[in-house]
Amino acid sequence: MPCPVEVGVPLWIEKWLNILSISSERLPGM
Repeated sequence: MPCPVEVGVPLWIEKWLNILSISSERLPGM
């Protein structure tokens, strides 16, 4: 079984990449 951290971190990174990509679409200047 993988460590919970090993599973959680990629999901956390993917979540933040989605948030940043949405934010960049709303704010083209950034």
